[in-house]
Amino acid sequence: MMPFENYEDFCKAFEGDSASKARAELLLFMQDWIIRLATEDEDSIPISELLEKNADKSSMRDAKLDG
Repeated sequence: MMPFENYEDFCKAFEGDSASKARAELLLFMQDWIIRLATEDEDSIPISELLEKNADKSSMRDAKLDG
């Protein structure tokens, strides 16, 4: 899997072929997941517990569906 060279390539991928669009959507999903984990208020919770607590957020079931 080739990385995006820059933000412009990332944005163009949403209008590109299905493989490029899938890569861009996965990256966007991962970014969202990481941001939601990072904004938890509990500073002293062990990472294993934090990941366990947020396991439900790792599902793409809440991701935007291509309609």
